[in-house]
Amino acid sequence: MKTLLYTIALLSMLLCSGCSKESKAKSAIKNYLFKVMYDYNSYQPVEYGKLDSTFSNYNSTTEFKNYDSLREQMEDTIISMSKTDSMMAVDPSSLSSVEIDNAVKKIRADTVIIARLIDSVKKTNTIIDKKRKEYKPSFSGYSIFHSYRGKNANGAYVLAREVFFLNKSLDTVFESIDADSLKR
Repeated sequence: MKTLLYTIALLSMLLCSGCSKESKAKSAIKNYLFKVMYDYNSYQPVEYGKLDSTFSNYNSTTEFKNYDSLREQMEDTIISMSKTDSMMAVDPSSLSSVEIDNAVKKIRADTVIIARLIDSVKKTNTIIDKKRKEYKPSFSGYSIFHSYRGKNANGAYVLAREVFFLNKSLDTVFESIDADSLKR
């Protein structure tokens, strides 16, 4: 008889643990919507999706952001130097031979720098690709789809379809994204 009671108690705890995660997520979503909805009193839940685990990715790391920033700076420099060199294309008859020689030297020097920058961008891309392949994602929280109705500023009911991202403890929504924008 005791083993039957222990089995029932264990099954109940297992079933309720799944329910508590979903109820925690729903509570966090309601708290979030209370802060951001125009008229929270008009809130009408329509549908909740399945609670799903989310994992980090390399693009969200500081290391990637640093490499990406470096790559963007190099690309901007290449574009800027290319524009400067193309602006030097003026009527050579209006320049002295010294000015022409200086312009040619500058264009040659810039061409060498641009070639080195292009090579550095390629190397940076290779490093990023390698790091992305080696990256081990880690558990970062949860996501859940939720559709609901609520009044907008004009007093009309609108249907919202969002994916909510929650922290590991399921007590805070840290981001919500329009679900329809994710399908594109």
